[in-house]
Amino acid sequence: MILNVNLAILNMLPIPVLDGGHIVLAIIESIRRKPVNMRVLEVVQTSCAVVIIVYMLYITFFDVQDLPFVRKGLDQLRSTLGRERSANAVAGMRCTGACEALKSYRDDEPRSSTWRLSFY
Repeated sequence: MILNVNLAILNMLPIPVLDGGHIVLAIIESIRRKPVNMRVLEVVQTSCAVVIIVYMLYITFFDVQDLPFVRKGLDQLRSTLGRERSANAVAGMRCTGACEALKSYRDDEPRSSTWRLSFY
């Protein structure tokens, strides 16, 4: 039931591809007393449809990453890449005394500190 109400509310948004957009278009046509140029209507509706489809793909991409079997593979990949990055960062880092002091301060602080220091 809640999904249906949410879908109805989203469908009434004044986006040209949705029903709310068609209502707005009808209001504009009744005020102007003539139809909107067909070429303008095609461009606006096509661009809005593309934006909606791209947004749906964006949301789907991040939803798929939350699936348990995908999350496990991504965590393994991140840990492997993290080890390689930290090894490369330590090998290529030239620290001064101040940098060493900051590293030791960061290691002594709890993880909830308000600032972070990154070397890569």
